[in-house]
Amino acid sequence: MKVFAATDRGKVREINEDSCAFIPPDLYVVADGMGGYAAGEVASAMLVDAFRGMFSDAVHEHGETVLLRAIQAANSKILHAAASNEARKGMGTTVVALQHTETTAYWAHVGDSRLYLLRAGALKLLTRDHSFVQDLVEQGTITEEEARQHPKKNLLTRAVGVAEKPHRRYRNIHNQGRRHFSALLRWFDKHGGRDRHLRDSAGRVLRQGTASRQSGTSGRRTRQYYSHRCGMR
Repeated sequence: MKVFAATDRGKVREINEDSCAFIPPDLYVVADGMGGYAAGEVASAMLVDAFRGMFSDAVHEHGETVLLRAIQAANSKILHAAASNEARKGMGTTVVALQHTETTAYWAHVGDSRLYLLRAGALKLLTRDHSFVQDLVEQGTITEEEARQHPKKNLLTRAVGVAEKPHRRYRNIHNQGRRHFSALLRWFDKHGGRDRHLRDSAGRVLRQGTASRQSGTSGRRTRQYYSHRCGMR
């Protein structure tokens, strides 16, 4: 198994508000502090810390339920920290978390951090953005191209740390037979069409890695999870 991670504060923000972690043996977390809000970098770091505490070596559960508990724990800690420090009032973060067993991958997310699946050479988006423009797209009010240029494209409708009970989405997927299963876990800013550019670039990298791995496995099943974290602004 190979895990890759990268993060960049970009050209606009003075502080990198991104946090990501691989928590052995099978958990991957990406969090993006809400850009332009107080202490976004604190919120994202607190979320990752909450996951580390929940998934310790001594107690390492699996499934959607424990992922949701970790998100709720992070939510409570962020709310408390914001309430006790005026400088941190209003801070929050997105999250996408992925966990796997031998046959099943589980994930949960809040906000617009995304999870992609690479299978049979095709890259598929598994999550739905919790954002103002995504709601407009699904209502048929604007197109996806218009959403990328919309003045409120960064406005989230859900985030961790801004309400007592964050609205969370979760699912699982089963790996059947001997088909190669790869997952790309990442977040990116969808400015200026970078959505498609980053998706295509990442897809090419993963497909090349998959082909390389498969050529040396003699038909044995392999599983690779790639964590790629970008903050391009």
